[in-house]
Amino acid sequence: MAGERNEPSSRFSFWGIVGILMILFFVLNYLDRVNDLLAVQGKIAAVQQEVRWAQQWNLQLRDEFNYYASAEYVEEMARAELGYIQPGDNVLVVLEAPLSEPSLSDPIVEAEALGPERIERMALFSLEWWQWLFSPSEITAPSQ
Repeated sequence: MAGERNEPSSRFSFWGIVGILMILFFVLNYLDRVNDLLAVQGKIAAVQQEVRWAQQWNLQLRDEFNYYASAEYVEEMARAELGYIQPGDNVLVVLEAPLSEPSLSDPIVEAEALGPERIERMALFSLEWWQWLFSPSEITAPSQ
């Protein structure tokens, strides 16, 4: 009798394990499908956002194109680049000033008036400073 009791319980445990494994397989398969679905929905949202951005960019480009194709822009460019004048506009003609003699306020003239010795001492990186910086034998700083 003990052998008869073990036989049905072993069959029950075998089919129970098989059933649990099948349920586990279906649950894992379902979760994998849900994960795939969420990934696809994320990609769809990203593509939709990109489409909205592209539509806004397209509207901006269309507005720019319409402005550049308008008569207002053509007239503005004709006035700025080609000197287009409409009837009733006041025209101002600017004459170039004649070249004058250099004044003492000109920095080149001022530097030349100082003399070459003063210009060399004014130089930020004169030869004397470079020699002092990189010469190991000379210890005293150059005079300014």
